[in-house]
Amino acid sequence: MTAKSSARAPKGLGERGRKLWRDVTAVREFGPGDLVLVEEACRTADRLEKLDQLLRGDAEDWVRVREPRHEGDDLVLVIDSALSEARQQGNALRQMLTSLGLTKVGTEQPAKDGLDELASRRANRIPG
Repeated sequence: MTAKSSARAPKGLGERGRKLWRDVTAVREFGPGDLVLVEEACRTADRLEKLDQLLRGDAEDWVRVREPRHEGDDLVLVIDSALSEARQQGNALRQMLTSLGLTKVGTEQPAKDGLDELASRRANRIPG
């Protein structure tokens, strides 16, 4: 069973994740295993959008003030590590899209490697 461009995006995706789902499922069909990876790529795209909002100051979770535990203790300003996390999520998304063969614009199928070419020649009995 494969996904078609009319397949609905999984529940819970944000705007960026839904757009990625529509775009990649319009390019080609995916098997069940790859669909799981496409869904995770979409969720990662949503996480990156949230992290970008944090880095731009558009979200409230970027900075927190931790109340002192004991009288006389200083207030602690906590700044989340959004930039580091954004880099990690960006790399994770890139790896997922690469494994799906979706890193090149306009590429409908993943590029064949040497083993694919050898298998194709054997199947077609083309002398090598």
